[in-house]
Amino acid sequence: MVNGHNSGNDKDEVSHSLNINIPTHAMVNIAGNSGTTVDFSAVAPEFAGNSVSFTQTSESALYLNYSSIVSQGKTNTISAKVSGLAEGLNINLNVSAEALNGAKGNTGSGQSQTLGTEGKTVVRGIGSCFTGYGAGKGHKLEYSVEVKDADYSKIVAKENHITVTYTITEL
Repeated sequence: MVNGHNSGNDKDEVSHSLNINIPTHAMVNIAGNSGTTVDFSAVAPEFAGNSVSFTQTSESALYLNYSSIVSQGKTNTISAKVSGLAEGLNINLNVSAEALNGAKGNTGSGQSQTLGTEGKTVVRGIGSCFTGYGAGKGHKLEYSVEVKDADYSKIVAKENHITVTYTITEL
């Protein structure tokens, strides 16, 4: 019927097209129960002749959340780098191997790295997925600070503010 008149083309079954466009996307976030700052303090050695060590003095439960839609045959990776690193120190990062608590799709595989000013891959093989949002979701992040023995002479007493930057990219 067209405008109340039978057009003669009516059938008992018809179809039409429905187009769905799904663009690629990649987003990353850091979440924690008590913010996203991690504090470490130097601990004087117990005995003369030993090195200073570092103890974490704040919340350590941080999580890497991400969402990803990839092109056919492609994967995403997440890299991490630091800026403002004090001389004589290493920042070590351990990323849980698997995404935790309800992640869906092809989440990547986490790995440990000693971070520097150039990005190092910390999660690889990310397909189309999501980890969930917030603390307790995604990959757990654990940091440690260690002294570079060869650069011990470069350590000075001061407060250091280091920034860790995470970047998700398509391979």
